[in-house]
Amino acid sequence: MGGLAAGKDDIVKLLARVTVSKDGQLLLAQVGERYFLLGNTPAGITKLAEFTPEEAQAWKSNEDPSGGGQPPSFGEALRKVWKQKVKR
Repeated sequence: MGGLAAGKDDIVKLLARVTVSKDGQLLLAQVGERYFLLGNTPAGITKLAEFTPEEAQAWKSNEDPSGGGQPPSFGEALRKVWKQKVKR
């Protein structure tokens, strides 16, 4: 995915995009050290959740907890982190 750049460092990175309906998408964006789950519809963009860098490791990690060597899919990682957020 792309990013907006200022100088050498990326300021905004779009890490993932998932289409959930004809006109709706979930976006995972990184802004500096902050991570956001955004909903994108024709009506606008809505912040659905914010994740810490530690929580972001669930989808950035190259290690599979099952030992299979494959990183979790974005959907799997999102479900895991969402469950952690809901417990709080």
